Formats: sequence, C-alpha cells, structure tokens
Amino acid sequence: MCRVARLEQISTEMTNAFIRNRVVQDGIAPKTANRIRETLHRMFSYAIEHNGYVCPDRGYRNAEAEAPRLQLVR
Repeated sequence: MCRVARLEQISTEMTNAFIRNRVVQDGIAPKTANRIRETLHRMFSYAIEHNGYVCPDRGYRNAEAEAPRLQLVR
C-alpha cells in the first residue's frame, strides 16, 4: 500500500513496487497487473488534462509512462 497525501508524491518506482507486491503476495495474474498499470496510467492522464498535474520527474509527462508491462505467459 502506498500512503501519500498528494498525487505528485507517487513515483514510477512506487507503482512498480506496488504492482510487483500484488503479483508476489496476492498472486494476481499478469493480465490483472497490466490492468492495474493501465488504470493508474489513465488516472494520471486524467489528472494532467483536467487538474493541471505535473509529474515531479520532469523527464516524463505521466509518471506511469515508464511502468513496464508484464509479459503474459500462456
């Protein structure tokens, strides 16, 4: 769990760790992990467009832009 007061406090590393922990501890499937990543990406995009969110890491517009997708194993 990530406890923050403001969206700007969330980093790509934090969300990667959150998703990784869900996979390891809760045993979620890669598809579910990718849905979580996609939902977070959309949340940040909404904040950028409607609330003037600015990513603390100026190298990225969206903090989730660099979050890697998990490979689906069949």
